[in-house]
Amino acid sequence: MKSVKDSLQEVKTGRSPSGGILKMLTFLTMVGGLLILSLAAAALAKGFGSAWTPGALVAVGVFVLLFSCFGFWGAMAKNRGVLCCFAIVVGFMTFIEFIAAISCFALSGKVKAFIDDLYANNREEYNKVFGDQDPSYCQAKAEENLALLGGFALFLVFLQLANIILAVLYRKALRDGEYEKWRSQL
Repeated sequence: MKSVKDSLQEVKTGRSPSGGILKMLTFLTMVGGLLILSLAAAALAKGFGSAWTPGALVAVGVFVLLFSCFGFWGAMAKNRGVLCCFAIVVGFMTFIEFIAAISCFALSGKVKAFIDDLYANNREEYNKVFGDQDPSYCQAKAEENLALLGGFALFLVFLQLANIILAVLYRKALRDGEYEKWRSQL
């Protein structure tokens, strides 16, 4: 078992396990934000989805990228206040992404009825969105894309939950280290 002095030395030198893992996970989350932005760029280039789809992806990608940079900076600077703000904001963002993942999985089963209805009742709108493609092909692709998007959202949820836990642990390690430093000066 490590002594308080050893733990304090790990935090001072940046070798605290929670700090190192937090830095790595926030970096991976930054990569996830870049992937979301590249998905938005592909959606814009191919004209995928409705008008709000690429804009929503850009907003989510920028939000994920910005706050993962914020968490990375807090871990590098060993700033407890930044780590606390990071954990709170990422917790809110994780809740929203979890809802989005559940929505994607729930909607993937309703795509068939939507495309069939669009094909049967509004052929002009169907041709605008899907062109001359067969409805069964469009249904399969839409279900596949929603499942992939839901899976990616769940991956980000678990990654961000790990970020929150590690930010809290690292913040606690920093606090304990500062307390011991203050106490030793008395």
